[in-house]
Amino acid sequence: MFVKRCEQIPELFLDKLVAKNHFGKFGKINRFILRPKRLSCTVEYETEEDAERAFLEAGSYNSKDFIINYAEHEVAHVQNTEEWVD
Repeated sequence: MFVKRCEQIPELFLDKLVAKNHFGKFGKINRFILRPKRLSCTVEYETEEDAERAFLEAGSYNSKDFIINYAEHEVAHVQNTEEWVD
């Protein structure tokens, strides 16, 4: 499991399609969890290479920088590939 946690994401990412479209540029997404009240999201990529590419290149959208880190813990299993959490 290759998970990235993103914080201080652009408000445009509250539209999950915009966020998934952005993060999908860097590889195949297995799971996407959006936390709108925290302006954060968690992205699980299929491969380590995709996750590394996202770590290096995905931290900016429309000239707004945000924080991307490796997730410290595994994401709890969710049946759906996307979820809204808060």
